[in-house]
Amino acid sequence: MDRKSLRKRWKLRQTSFPKRTIKRLRDTYEILKAYTVQKYITFDLSMSGTYGYYTGVIFRAYTFGTGDAIVKGGRYNHLMEKFGKRAPSIGFAVIIDELMNSLARQHVQISYEENNVIIVYADSQRRQAVSLAKEFRARKNSTELFCKKSKGNTG
Repeated sequence: MDRKSLRKRWKLRQTSFPKRTIKRLRDTYEILKAYTVQKYITFDLSMSGTYGYYTGVIFRAYTFGTGDAIVKGGRYNHLMEKFGKRAPSIGFAVIIDELMNSLARQHVQISYEENNVIIVYADSQRRQAVSLAKEFRARKNSTELFCKKSKGNTG
C-alpha cells in the first residue's frame, strides 16, 4: 500500500463515526460494570455479519458448554421498510438447539411448576372455555385452549 492510500485510510479512521462508536461501547461497558457482569463481556471489533441487512452493531452471546453462539443479533436500519414501516431496529434470535445443548452439558436443571391447564372445547362452547381460562390464568395457571374439531369439519 502506498503512502497516499495509507494517509487516506488514516483520515477515514479519524472521522467522528468511529469515535462515536467507540465512545458508545465505552458507555455500554460502564453500564455493564454497574451490573457487575463485565467479566462476561468481550467486544470483538472484527466481527461482521453474513447477512446484508445489518447496518450497525452485530452481537453474539455465548455460554459454557457450547462452541457456537446461543444468541445472534444486530442493528437493522432498513429491515422494517421491507414490512411497510420505516424505522431502525435491533433484533436477535435465540438458538434453541445450542441453548439446550449447553444447559445439558452444564447439568442445569430448569425448575417449573406443574400447574398447567389445557382446555379442550367444542366450537359452541368457546365463550365458556375462554371464561374458564381467564379464571385459571387469574390463579397463575398457564392455560391453553384447543378447539376440538367436530366430525365432518376438516377446516
